[in-house]
Amino acid sequence: MTTNNQPVMGKKQLLKSVLSALVIGGIVLVTAVLPAEYNIDPLGTGKLFGFSRLYMESSAEAGTSEINQLNFKKLKLEEIGSGSEIPVPVQVYDPPPAEQFAEREDSITVIVPAEKGIEYKFKSLKYGSTKYEWSTNGSILYSDLHGEIIMENPPEKEFYESYTEAYSNNMTGTLTAPFEGKHGWYFRNKTKEDVAVAIRLKGQYQLFNTK
Repeated sequence: MTTNNQPVMGKKQLLKSVLSALVIGGIVLVTAVLPAEYNIDPLGTGKLFGFSRLYMESSAEAGTSEINQLNFKKLKLEEIGSGSEIPVPVQVYDPPPAEQFAEREDSITVIVPAEKGIEYKFKSLKYGSTKYEWSTNGSILYSDLHGEIIMENPPEKEFYESYTEAYSNNMTGTLTAPFEGKHGWYFRNKTKEDVAVAIRLKGQYQLFNTK
């Protein structure tokens, strides 16, 4: 005859074990799970023990993954500028002025709406030199740095010359204007959130009254 000598847990002990498990689970939820998964840190333990960093790293990876999934069209040499079928205005061949615009420096912020594009330009004389820098908070934009002749009655298909096309969140360089006109960027935002672009300019140029 076999006798089962395993101890039997009483109701009070069972209730105590359940309550203890609930308390421990609640502590783990508040101190670790909420800061790491939802960035909720009521007790400050997420920051203290580093659990909040797990949420930040996870968010950064998700943002990078979303950017990588954007369908960026490959940029080709043959597609930059207005194309050979557009006549080049005679003003392109005008001589440079005797004096350039006075040196200046500006910081401008423009907002590129979600899934839309905008332009921001400044005026330069022929051979005027301008250093530039632009950056976003990390979101990648399509940008086309180009120039156009200022004309009173421009044709329907206007001549323009592209200097740089890229997908990026930051760019810096120097533009020496090949002709007098308006020069600057077309920004295209393919994300579902508005993107702020911080632009810095330094050199021989003038700002337009309107963007």
